Amino acid sequence: MTTKKVFVVVDDVDMTNNLGALQLPIHKHVTNVDCKNKVLVNCRNWQELKNHAKESAKVDVALLEEEQARELFMFHAFKHANHVTNDFKNIYTEIIKACGGLPLSLEILGCYLCDIHDLEIWKDALRKLKAGRNITGGYDNELLWKTLKFSYDHLNKEHQDMFLDIAC
Repeated sequence: MTTKKVFVVVDDVDMTNNLGALQLPIHKHVTNVDCKNKVLVNCRNWQELKNHAKESAKVDVALLEEEQARELFMFHAFKHANHVTNDFKNIYTEIIKACGGLPLSLEILGCYLCDIHDLEIWKDALRKLKAGRNITGGYDNELLWKTLKFSYDHLNKEHQDMFLDIAC
């Protein structure tokens, strides 16, 4: 009999019964340092996991600090530029603030704006980011919703249709 080491990642768990359906003994893997198998579970609400894992296994991931957020955005937005003009400084500062330290937002906006030298497109991206609304009305996912909405809006019609087909 051979044994294998397993690393399982479960992303965006929103209901306890989702974990039960997987039939993973999560408490064993996340609390036992000697165990060769590891399970990483990502969720927005600790209440969903607290019956499956000890408090000591919990890791809160913080949003990026201002300097880290600036570095991440600049890396993605200006990776091909030798220097950044002052015209863009105010707008990229506002975009970074609007992303609120959320790495996904910073990466998506940075990649979208990379190699675009038209300041009006940058301003339009900022307006659209600020105008994004969470469909559930709650604040907890507002930054993520704005980012995803921005990304979806910038897909061409064919890709939007494919995305909706897959999502449904």
